Amino acid sequence: MTDSLLPTATDRVAADALRAALACDDGAALDPARWSELARAGWLELLVDTDLSVPQAIPGFLPLLEVLGHQVVPGPVALSIGLAAPLLAASGSAAPRAALGDGRIFTAATEVSAVEAPPGEIVATPADGRFLLTGRCDLVPWLRDADEVLVRAARPDGAPVLACVRLASAGTDTVHAHSIDPTTSTGSLILSGAAAVPLTVTDAELDLARACYSLVLDAQAIGSAAELVRRTVAYVTDRRQFGQAIGSFQAVKHRIAEMVRVTEVARSMAWLASTRFAASPTAPPWEDVDASRVCAGDAARRAAAEAIQCFGGMGFTWEQGLHQHYRRTLLAGSLHGNVEAAARRLVRHGVAQAASAR
Repeated sequence: MTDSLLPTATDRVAADALRAALACDDGAALDPARWSELARAGWLELLVDTDLSVPQAIPGFLPLLEVLGHQVVPGPVALSIGLAAPLLAASGSAAPRAALGDGRIFTAATEVSAVEAPPGEIVATPADGRFLLTGRCDLVPWLRDADEVLVRAARPDGAPVLACVRLASAGTDTVHAHSIDPTTSTGSLILSGAAAVPLTVTDAELDLARACYSLVLDAQAIGSAAELVRRTVAYVTDRRQFGQAIGSFQAVKHRIAEMVRVTEVARSMAWLASTRFAASPTAPPWEDVDASRVCAGDAARRAAAEAIQCFGGMGFTWEQGLHQHYRRTLLAGSLHGNVEAAARRLVRHGVAQAASAR
């Protein structure tokens, strides 16, 4: 299905660019030339370069976005498509959006991407139409590879502001940290009077972008789970013990059936959340978006764990890249789109509904 969608979703050049980006080996380092090709082909602005609003565009592109999870693609692809592009488009700032389209690599502090996150500890001081930022952001993903970082700061009066910082500018420093996912660099961003371009984005537009990013992460997670189902079925069909394929053993059948079940439940939940989001673009249905985040994150994690178990008999799961899917799943479910936080919000929503029904 995704192969048939690639040529029709955009022009042939763009389809080839995505295939080239996805053709990299699991765990490979980010290739700036390949990233620029992907950007110039229009894939990073997939959801904003249409006649539809971003929420209305998501349901139609969900099957295509699942392709992002088939390989552990290095670089902030999901973040660029689901968060950076919608925010830059909403801000109306031509220069940062042009930079994204030209292949500059954007990332975002967790205070920007995380739902219900406070502005953080960065102070923004107005200066000649810009802001001078002072403070620190920790656990910034893809910091080593990025050219620009979206940060959320507070003015001296406490009002929140979204700004774009160029990492090569004066007053910026980075401290890199080890990550459980080798393809995702993390680190701390230290700002000491760094110049930043303000992005005029309302709280409603920020919420919309966060919901969009969550659903793109869901599609990526579902794609990862589906790919692991495909790989595992192929392996257990070929691998033989005691004169028969190990896929014929009941214990293995049950594991694969569970992988398929959680993947299809997550896919259905993502479709439901995206269609309801499209019907209510100004007020994201957070209970549905959070339910999708929980289902998709759980599906990817469980599929990766079951795949490792089914491949375990060969003794070479490391060479199959399964651990890369598992590592990316753990990081995506915590740092990028926090599954536990989404589950807590769902519990609060359920308690509130129960209380109102009394």
